[in-house]
Amino acid sequence: MSGNSTRLLIVDDHEVVRVGLRLLLERRTGLEVVGEADSMASAVEAASQCLPDVVIMDIRLPDGSGVEAAADKGHHAHVVCR
Repeated sequence: MSGNSTRLLIVDDHEVVRVGLRLLLERRTGLEVVGEADSMASAVEAASQCLPDVVIMDIRLPDGSGVEAAADKGHHAHVVCR
């Protein structure tokens, strides 16, 4: 995608949700899904590797809360909890 795309990371412990969101978001011009994760731990790793602009994160994950992750100021992306 072009350098003007908004880079997205999708975090949800349900694969069907991640796949559905990816399909919907990738249809939009200017959005690029650069990674997926199924837990907070894998989200931290994915975020450091793919450097998203926005993280779309489930509030309830097996190893923590998306709200806790959103409150962490150690990342550069905007975090959206759903």
